[in-house]
Amino acid sequence: MATVAVGILTVVLIMLITKKLFQSHLLALIAGFLLAIDGHAIVMSRVALLDNFVMSFALLGSAPF
Repeated sequence: MATVAVGILTVVLIMLITKKLFQSHLLALIAGFLLAIDGHAIVMSRVALLDNFVMSFALLGSAPF
């Protein structure tokens, strides 16, 4: 269950980082949508592999907040 929450958080992080980098709501929406429908990200969240945690921590570490 935790990996599903982290997968959702990752989509939000991608959208926030894209918004901050490009100053565009449209590009942020497109980036979030592409990650949300990405087959690899969906499978990683469903199978509960720990790679989602690594990806989310890397995104948190590189976030320009």
